[in-house]
Amino acid sequence: MNQIKITPGATASFDIDLQGARYTFTFVYNARMGVWFIKLALAGVVLVPSQAAVMGVMLFRGYADPRIPTGLYLAPLDDSTEDATYNELGARVVLMEITAEDGINVPI
Repeated sequence: MNQIKITPGATASFDIDLQGARYTFTFVYNARMGVWFIKLALAGVVLVPSQAAVMGVMLFRGYADPRIPTGLYLAPLDDSTEDATYNELGARVVLMEITAEDGINVPI
């Protein structure tokens, strides 16, 4: 498992190397809906313009583009399964990359 660092309580845009490519993640909080949204880009090309960051659901699931990384989940550091509020993403809720080598049976 690989925990991807996110600054709590802030709109964040950062580059990270995953699965042999360098991606740009942009996290933006929608206060009206009370949910974080993620934009994913590769080499300046937007692959996913906006997807809700939902607890326990693989990010970018349902996209057929093979350039999109798999095995990314938001996971709680406590017993709560509620989605991350503005101040909780990167604090109570973290972004994890889970692979088959981790021995956890998750769909990819």
